[in-house]
Amino acid sequence: MITALATLELVLEVAVIQALVLVALFFFRRISAAAQHRLLAAAVVAVILVTVASPFVPARHLGLVPVEDAAVRAEPGAPALIPAAPGADAPAAPVPGDPVAQPAPGTEVARPPASGVPSQPSWLSGSTLGTIWLAGTALVLLWIVGGLAYGWWLSLQTRHSENARLVDGFRWALEQTGLRRTIPLVESERLRIPVVFGWMRPKVILPAHAAEWPDDRLRAVLLHESAHIRRADLVYQFFAKLTCALYWFNPLAWVVERRLFLAGERAADDQVIRREVTAADYAEHLMATSEELGVERTPLWATAAMAEGTAFKDRILSILDPNVERGEPDMSDRAIVTLTAGAVIVSLVALSPWKTASSTPEPRNVHVMVADTPPAGVQAAVVANQPPRDVQDDFTTLIAMLQMEDASMREHAAEALGRLGDRRAVEPLMDAVLHDRNPSVREHAATALGMLADPRASEVLAQAAQADPNERVRAHAASAASRLGDRAAVPSLIDAVLNDEDPVVREHAATALGELGDPAARDPLIAATLDDSNARVREHAAVALGQVGGERACDVLLGVVHGGDVEEVRAHAAYALGLTGDTRALEPLLAALQDPSARMRAHAAQGLGELGDPAALEALRQAQGDPDGEVRRVAGEAIAMIRGRR
Repeated sequence: MITALATLELVLEVAVIQALVLVALFFFRRISAAAQHRLLAAAVVAVILVTVASPFVPARHLGLVPVEDAAVRAEPGAPALIPAAPGADAPAAPVPGDPVAQPAPGTEVARPPASGVPSQPSWLSGSTLGTIWLAGTALVLLWIVGGLAYGWWLSLQTRHSENARLVDGFRWALEQTGLRRTIPLVESERLRIPVVFGWMRPKVILPAHAAEWPDDRLRAVLLHESAHIRRADLVYQFFAKLTCALYWFNPLAWVVERRLFLAGERAADDQVIRREVTAADYAEHLMATSEELGVERTPLWATAAMAEGTAFKDRILSILDPNVERGEPDMSDRAIVTLTAGAVIVSLVALSPWKTASSTPEPRNVHVMVADTPPAGVQAAVVANQPPRDVQDDFTTLIAMLQMEDASMREHAAEALGRLGDRRAVEPLMDAVLHDRNPSVREHAATALGMLADPRASEVLAQAAQADPNERVRAHAASAASRLGDRAAVPSLIDAVLNDEDPVVREHAATALGELGDPAARDPLIAATLDDSNARVREHAAVALGQVGGERACDVLLGVVHGGDVEEVRAHAAYALGLTGDTRALEPLLAALQDPSARMRAHAAQGLGELGDPAALEALRQAQGDPDGEVRRVAGEAIAMIRGRR
């Protein structure tokens, strides 16, 4: 029984480590890819060490999480046992063999667990979960071993390179990356891209046609693969896959493994750029290598491939971004990461959240629902925008709070009901949207209905978007209506975009019509794009018009781009032209790339990316030399979008 709780503790400890590193990466996302890789690798090693060390380290129980014994848990539907009041005489303990002292049939007797031994939840008893866990681990390990076997078989089909140009280039790359040991360089007829295989005795495998590559591309490829070996990327990746096998049911394990892989690729890219290869040239080499790959794929669990399965678009954008940090962490940074990881390991392994069971069982708390005055803990949870911990499956308390006199509590209850995701809340929330006297409550109730995405709320949201006396409620109801995907709301949204007196409401209604994509909204959106008195409404109407599409939409947007409207509206119309997918948009967008306004050029590049026409690639490459950084960034992203569609 202790083993089951210890296993649960281990799973929680590992999840905490993985969550901490992902949170750290979010807050320090501007650090270099090499530093990110070090941090992720430290987390992977920490998980392995915690897993290995956990059975041998005695835990110090903190008593934060009480665990009740299965023997005293009432069956579902049984009446709760109310503890005796303080000072009441407790019944005498029954004496074994005494028929008078034996409990009556049907009476529940609390049996305390053994002193000092923590009890466990009933669902941890038995071997079902353990069997499922081991079966999943075995399947993932089979996947890993299969990849290694494939890579080993692949390496047997290679030949040592005898091409002097390749050998000399590889020797130069090893010197540049600081590798002093001998690394085999082999060629394969079965591969079309370069890979590294083997985390204990790595070798670089080049495709047979690599000798035909130009010198600068060959140097870039060999530097990239040498960087993988120098950084021991395959070793860390192997350990990350082991954590996925051990904790296959935990999505954080797979996220960390994927992030580690991507960080390793970007760190290798950065090493190439820090040497003698410019970012633009390297991006071209990477795209050329990807094009040579075509539709073929190398099994990624076996090798580290240069231009495959590695968030290709994001890598290109990272390579071309001049503001990206590309340095390697120094010794002090590595020491900080190591010490921090060690402290986390020791803390997590040595401390247990469970409470050791005492010789006398504690009375159970009976949860009583009081409609007028919910428990303080529940109120605090709702105010914090979190579902109450004790009512995850029973939303009665939140519904009761939705009827309270305090408007702030009704507001927070409405938001919490949306987060809870229980569609039983649809009708109470619809009633709040229509009848609550506080506009903030109606606004939050409308947003919650959008989160629940139940078609029953479509008519109510449409009515609120059109007729509620408060402009914020109308705006949020319009946005929520689009999330339902029900086109029955289109007439009310059309009325709002054409007739509402508040520009924010018209703006939200236009955006909602674009997301719904109903052709019936085309003419009203044209009117709003051309005639609305507010520039922001015209911007959003133009984008929505592009989403709805059609020949007339393209004609109107072309007129706006070439017309005399304000710069922001013209820029949004350029982006919307790309959304229409109309081929007539190509030439005007190419011309807009030369516009004096940097904002116009950036939106035109974005529109070309949405249009997806390969004929725009050359102009977008030239735009990567634009003096404005945002234009350069968007142009690189548009190139990646177009290439991704080919």
